[in-house]
Amino acid sequence: QQILNQNQNQNNNTKNDNKLEIFSFEINNLQNICDDLEISMKQFINTLNEKKLVSDDQNNNNNNDDYKSQMSETDLIKLDLLRGLLQKNVNLSDFELAELTGFSTNQIRDIRATAIKSTLDSSDVPLSWDYVLVFECGDREQKRKPTKRDLKNKPDDDNDPEWDEGMSQDKYYGQIFNNFWQRLEQARLSVEAYRSHDKKMMFLIVGITEANLKVWADERDTDLLIDPKGGVEVGRSRNFALAKRTRLYDGDPDAQGGGDGNNNNQQGGGGDNDFNETLDLSNWNYMYGEYSQQANQKVYKHYKRLPNNDNLETVFDERTRLRIIYESIIADNNEGGAEIKIEDCLINKQHPLIAVFPLHNEERLDYFNREWIKNCNPLKWMWCPLGEIRDYFGEPVAFYFAFLQFYLKWLIAPAIIGFIFFIWQMAVGEVAVTGIPFLCFFMIFWSVAFVDFWARAESRYRLMWGMTKFEQKAVARPQFDGEWTHDSVSGLWVEEFSLFKRACRVSAIYTFVSIWLSACVVSVIYILLQRDADPNNLILKIGLGVANAVMIFVFDAIYKLVSKYGNEWENHRTEQDFQNALIYKSFCFKFVNSFASLFYLGFIRPAQNGLYYYVHFYTTVCETSGTFMGQYLTRYDYKQTDDITQWYNNLIGEKCYNASRYVTVDATLEENDCSADFIACVNAV
Repeated sequence: QQILNQNQNQNNNTKNDNKLEIFSFEINNLQNICDDLEISMKQFINTLNEKKLVSDDQNNNNNNDDYKSQMSETDLIKLDLLRGLLQKNVNLSDFELAELTGFSTNQIRDIRATAIKSTLDSSDVPLSWDYVLVFECGDREQKRKPTKRDLKNKPDDDNDPEWDEGMSQDKYYGQIFNNFWQRLEQARLSVEAYRSHDKKMMFLIVGITEANLKVWADERDTDLLIDPKGGVEVGRSRNFALAKRTRLYDGDPDAQGGGDGNNNNQQGGGGDNDFNETLDLSNWNYMYGEYSQQANQKVYKHYKRLPNNDNLETVFDERTRLRIIYESIIADNNEGGAEIKIEDCLINKQHPLIAVFPLHNEERLDYFNREWIKNCNPLKWMWCPLGEIRDYFGEPVAFYFAFLQFYLKWLIAPAIIGFIFFIWQMAVGEVAVTGIPFLCFFMIFWSVAFVDFWARAESRYRLMWGMTKFEQKAVARPQFDGEWTHDSVSGLWVEEFSLFKRACRVSAIYTFVSIWLSACVVSVIYILLQRDADPNNLILKIGLGVANAVMIFVFDAIYKLVSKYGNEWENHRTEQDFQNALIYKSFCFKFVNSFASLFYLGFIRPAQNGLYYYVHFYTTVCETSGTFMGQYLTRYDYKQTDDITQWYNNLIGEKCYNASRYVTVDATLEENDCSADFIACVNAV
């Protein structure tokens, strides 16, 4: 500010004053811009004094020179200043910069792209290598014959003998390796290639520069954690009411209440004291915002970029950097990605790609082993470092261990109650002790409360980990095949798939699922009917049981394969949609396939053969004992107690014609023109 004031007060004899007078904006606005961008005032004045033209980098062509040659001396100075501001991530929109410099918004956009490109070219080495793609080198002796698709794309003037004889496997694998290398570099990723010592494996190690990482995060609208202190400070400079009302520390003199200080306690003595109170800084915790290169980087929380360097910081944590790299690998070419179908390549045994994984951090693994996995402290048996797990392995793994931790803690209460009842049962020697109803009601309440409280905990984790917009921010699967159209809201190019086509495909798939489930149910019922026809045949019983188990396994394997291809055919856009649809199909089939036999035993058999069907075949006492017990228990179950005596007497009368027809149910038969075997049988039953 002092330098600018001195320059303004100088005589008009020097050219520096003339150049400064080109800009019509006030000194205070200049100071705010320079403070936000952290641009050295000395460099700014030197730029104005020396009339330095825009430097030509390696990628500038003659068109850029012609474009600058048509600009006036004043515009050249503005252009140089503007490029310097953009390279420092100016916190102004294109419209604001256009008003400030006099350029059009289209020119601002072109200059911004050039400035970003220049910045990217200046840092082409990443600070760390994060991902590895592993390829087989192939065998030189093996030949790969061209496929029909290859022959269809064969140039007419290409007479290479490899079209007939085939290409060596190592050469073919090498072409794929180079193709992947090129596609990764086109996706603005840094790549280096290595080969194993035994020359059987090739490796592509992938990283990303900080500048490219910012570009990807800006294009993807990546949500980053807001730094509470930085957010408040920047918000105050922009006169945000929430920031002005938040106190950075106790007794912060800059924190202002929301009221005007003139409340008169109107309406029954009630005032606006709550509105006048300042807010604690903790209210800014777990707030996320979309990343923008134009935003003041002070707003975002900063992390150590390298473990052994405390001075080098970045707004991207390791988890975010790895996710952006993975998304850039699988993203569509039209979105700037490499469009590598990792899953398809790994499944295909003819493809050289055999593994894709991020590199581990040994220090973090040692921490997990020391503080978590091998920690023998009883107080930490049901504890796990969820924050560190989420930062290192990602949200899906963190949610898995969060559920396990929550579930184990909630099992403590039913375990204690259950142990008390177990001791009680052992002491009295009975299962149905007096307090069993209390245990039942407790478990019902526990089950309902567990689900509700886990839903609350899940929502809390989703908020803390910035997952509220996960579905909207998910990148499209590389297998997704849609049509590129203009979005009706944003006007951007988006890849969409016809809702009608997907509905037709889903209907066809679920029709097949229904037919397959019907075939499964019919097969299970047929096997069990054959088993019920002669349940005393041990060999038949074992054979049909084995057949049922094999059938479940085979049906499950076939359905698993078909449902996967069907799910791919449905053409889901995101990985989450794909997995959800696959889970629905798997659950429907596995539920029916695994439990169809239980439904038969519980509902179909009693309806057809009676509740005590198997008692008919208990012939170990005597030949007719099963029939007798089956009829007796059926009448008892339906509470036909009055009919039991008459039925019993009729039964005996049929077998023993001269026997008394007025015996009671509890009476035992005596030999009176009856078969001795029958008397022994009935008495034994």
